[in-house]
Amino acid sequence: MSFFDCAHVVLRAALCICLMLAARFALAVDEATPIADAAAPSSREGGLAGLAQPVFEPPSSRLAHEPGAREAAPTERSSNTKSPSVVDAATLRNLYESADQGSSSAMASLGTLFHLGMGVPQDDVEALDWYRRAADLGQADAMNNIGTLYLTGHGTQQDYAEAMKWYQRAADAGSLLAMGNIAELYAHGLGVERSYTEASRWFQLASTQGSASAMNSLGLMYDTGIGVAQDHHVAAALIKRSAALGYGPAMANLGSMYERGGGVEADPVEAYAWLDAALIAGLPAQARDVIVYRMGAMSARLKREDLVLAMKRAAEIVDAARAARQAPPAIGAQGAATQLLR
Repeated sequence: MSFFDCAHVVLRAALCICLMLAARFALAVDEATPIADAAAPSSREGGLAGLAQPVFEPPSSRLAHEPGAREAAPTERSSNTKSPSVVDAATLRNLYESADQGSSSAMASLGTLFHLGMGVPQDDVEALDWYRRAADLGQADAMNNIGTLYLTGHGTQQDYAEAMKWYQRAADAGSLLAMGNIAELYAHGLGVERSYTEASRWFQLASTQGSASAMNSLGLMYDTGIGVAQDHHVAAALIKRSAALGYGPAMANLGSMYERGGGVEADPVEAYAWLDAALIAGLPAQARDVIVYRMGAMSARLKREDLVLAMKRAAEIVDAARAARQAPPAIGAQGAATQLLR
């Protein structure tokens, strides 16, 4: 190992340990805690029985925008195409012109801009109006987003039953995001009678069509035996598929599996590599703090040469995931869209 490799490992390990010590005073960390998804608002109590308390994301991270894109990793309900951080006047003008000419994608995009307050004043009522216009033309992403606005009570009165209705319409139109949302509502009994069996069925449906977030959620159900017969090997296989697509929560969960040997053979180097890759891929803030804490503890136990190997492996994992996301989809575009409501 070169001097520079050694120095890099020592500095990185020291940083992890410092962050771990800082987090120790702010977090009650359960090292076996999996990272689940949550479509419901943070005011909701509980989660899947037997699963860890979900790490809630803000509503703005569970919308679909960029109409026509397929669901992809790493951000759970995100698409391959990210919304620009700045919307110039020319782009906004073109969207309005396209919407006036009947473009449902332009209408849905305008809805997202109003929801985010990008290039226009933030206005969820206006966002809902644009989404409704797009939905009337059959835009699946807009239907999904209307469902999430009802779910979270943004721009309208909170109504779980109405959210389910719109998610169902979106799912019927091919939205994988909506399928995952329906599963979440069944899992938590929001707008429908709680049914883990129905939740697993909808996660399965979305998983078979390529939804990385659904693969992760279904994997957690198999890991715990909630709604399905417990099978750690099936759980590991599903989470591996999701992680291979670069979905951050699945990467973290796979790292946990390698750490404890659940469904896979325990491997501390592989565990550290997948946790490191998860940080690079992106995680909710609370989950990042937990992962940093755990990596700090692991780095103190690993030999320096193993840390170097794990970091190189993490880089390989991230590169492979990026390549997988850039490959042509195995299924047709089904209408997921921006990154806003899951």
